[in-house]
Amino acid sequence: QNVNEFPPRFPVSPIFTVSESISGGSLVGLLNATDADADTNITYQVLQASPFFDVNLATGAVNLKPGMSLNFSTQAVHEF
Repeated sequence: QNVNEFPPRFPVSPIFTVSESISGGSLVGLLNATDADADTNITYQVLQASPFFDVNLATGAVNLKPGMSLNFSTQAVHEF
């Protein structure tokens, strides 16, 4: 039985800064967690869904959703 003795950790806080002019579907950043358990595949999970961003649960890639755009004058910060 595989027991998760060491939960995954983010060595660097996952904060991304992007231009307001990025296109829908563009890569915003990559989440990068490490896990001390041997033979562990990390799966990412979004606890609070965002209407603006998608997270690839297998790779940790964070993308602006296709068709979406950012407007910093109406919302300067997005957290999820």
